[in-house]
Amino acid sequence: MANLPLITVVADVVGNLINGHYRHQQHMAELENEYRLEKARIEQETIISCKKIDATLHYALANLAAQMEQSRQQFDLLVKNLDLQLEDNKKLEQHITELMKVATNPAEMPDVRLMVLKETLPALLKSQQQNAKQRHALLAQQLQANAALANNNAPWLLK
Repeated sequence: MANLPLITVVADVVGNLINGHYRHQQHMAELENEYRLEKARIEQETIISCKKIDATLHYALANLAAQMEQSRQQFDLLVKNLDLQLEDNKKLEQHITELMKVATNPAEMPDVRLMVLKETLPALLKSQQQNAKQRHALLAQQLQANAALANNNAPWLLK
């Protein structure tokens, strides 16, 4: 009978070990389930974040393409406008050349030569200079608009 308390103590110890092992396994299973749930949540958030980034990039690229196309069209119009102005300038130069011939022609009447030198030629030269300034301003404005477009889109590319 002396062995009975010893057997009871051993049985309690073995029971405690078995219960502890079972509780440990349950706890490990709970941790593994929490890990899997957290991993699945993180994967879903990552997929959603990637889709948001992808959508933002597609929008930004489409917006940039539209701005670039608009800028190209504006530049094409500017080139056509400048070509027309240059043609007008060539006509103006022809008129100036013809008037210079009149002003330097000794066979012309002195009053006509004087009028050409005092009034007509200065007016045409002033008009030619104003046209050149206008062409320069248009070109500078377009270049600034293109630079602004590039500067405005730089943050999109860096995000």
